[in-house]
Amino acid sequence: MQKDSEVDFDINPTVGTTTGTVGLYATGNTTISGNVSSGANGNGHVGAYVADTNVTFTSTSKVTANDGSASNYGIGIYTAPGYTGTINTTIDQNGDKNYRSIYRK
Repeated sequence: MQKDSEVDFDINPTVGTTTGTVGLYATGNTTISGNVSSGANGNGHVGAYVADTNVTFTSTSKVTANDGSASNYGIGIYTAPGYTGTINTTIDQNGDKNYRSIYRK
C-alpha cells in the first residue's frame, strides 16, 4: 500500500497463476509515475487499485493488465466507488482475453 507518496519505480511482483492479486493499492495524495503490473495471470487480479480521488498518474506511468479467467477479469486500474480523478497513463493489455483496462465500481 502506498499513501501520500511518489511511486517512481516499477512494481511487477513475481507470482504464478493465482487469484486476487493487486500490484499497487494507492490512496491519499499518491503520485504514480512508474510502471505497475499485477504480475499474475489467473482470476481477478488488478494492476493498480485506486482508493482515493487524490491519487494521480503522470504521463510517464504505465499499467499492465494481464489475462484473466472467464468473468474474473485481469484489470489494469480498478477505482473505488466515488472516484472522480483524472487518469493520465498508458494501459497495456498483455494477452488476448478476459481483461479490462479500467474498472469503476
